Amino acid sequence: MTVDLEALAKLAQEATPGPWEAGIETPEDPVVFGPNGEWIANVGAWGKDATPDIVACADAMFVAAVSPDVVLALVRVALAAKADHPDGELACYGPELHAALADLDR
Repeated sequence: MTVDLEALAKLAQEATPGPWEAGIETPEDPVVFGPNGEWIANVGAWGKDATPDIVACADAMFVAAVSPDVVLALVRVALAAKADHPDGELACYGPELHAALADLDR
């Protein structure tokens, strides 16, 4: 698998900022909300004929968990790891990766 970190970061920067929250109180209509309660997306089948969908609820929870702020933090960690160890050796880590990892704990 190839991950284009720059493209992923660009998508995250253009999306509604997080954190996001899954709205699964109505399992036949799982949704994702932005930080101000704005609707981000419906997940799975929805509408008057929808039935409760455990997988769609799990998908909504996952989508909410990987909001743009989370993706950007993970991209920073990956880019820092590459910058600190361009040869791919990560037996120890340098200052850029250390700082990016510290950001994940905030």
